[in-house]
Amino acid sequence: MNSAPYDVLEEHQRIRGLVHRIESILEGRRQAGGDWVGSLRPLLQDLSMEAGPHFDGEEAELFRDVRERFPSQVPTIDNLVQQHRQLLSELVELSGRCQEMDDTDSGRCEKFADRLGESLRSLRRHEEEEDDLGSRNRTLIL
Repeated sequence: MNSAPYDVLEEHQRIRGLVHRIESILEGRRQAGGDWVGSLRPLLQDLSMEAGPHFDGEEAELFRDVRERFPSQVPTIDNLVQQHRQLLSELVELSGRCQEMDDTDSGRCEKFADRLGESLRSLRRHEEEEDDLGSRNRTLIL
């Protein structure tokens, strides 16, 4: 077994960078007009494509290791795995909707922006839970 900890923090930094760029576009969308949707498309596609391998890596490395070493954390890990499925589904759906969105329908775009914002907040909370799990258990391992 590989005893080196999975570098989830580095991956979280990369994902947080994408999330930050997406959030910046959402925050400036009223000044940008309909053009914000076009700016969002490649970033949201990148985020949805990176999330799956990232989640798989966490489950194969970090979660497996924590399950074996700290059985008391299994309910937390099960919850995080369930969140992976939900978040990935949402990101893929939102990316697909964004690719097809008619940016001239401002009402639909605003609803989309609200939903995307909610999903990004859920992703941030999820990653904070993972960071906390990793930090707590790294302390115990050392």
